[in-house]
Amino acid sequence: MNDIYCDQIIPKLIDVEIVSETGHLFAFHHTNPYWERHIVIVPKDHIESLSRLTEDHELLKKEIMDTLIKISSTVEKDFGGCSIVTNVGDQQTSKHLHWYIYAGRKLRNEDGTMVKI
Repeated sequence: MNDIYCDQIIPKLIDVEIVSETGHLFAFHHTNPYWERHIVIVPKDHIESLSRLTEDHELLKKEIMDTLIKISSTVEKDFGGCSIVTNVGDQQTSKHLHWYIYAGRKLRNEDGTMVKI
């Protein structure tokens, strides 16, 4: 499995700016942001997708929601609002459950190229 979150980010082999860390979650500023504020939230344990969460993940589900609320509230104060996104199945480029909280000016296009100002 080639999973940047499990292989490098969660074990802190890549230096990232940590936003929040709980027993089950890790939130950090995106290493190559597409937005002025671009935060990634991942479970520390490998879960492929939102559709793979089960009743066995009740504590994790609560922690996810609490973390999304906390971080999005801070981003909202700074930017007036934000978006929260997760993808499922074939829409995922990384097969590790993750959310993006983003706001502000768009920095990159979907293909990764810089937005021309």
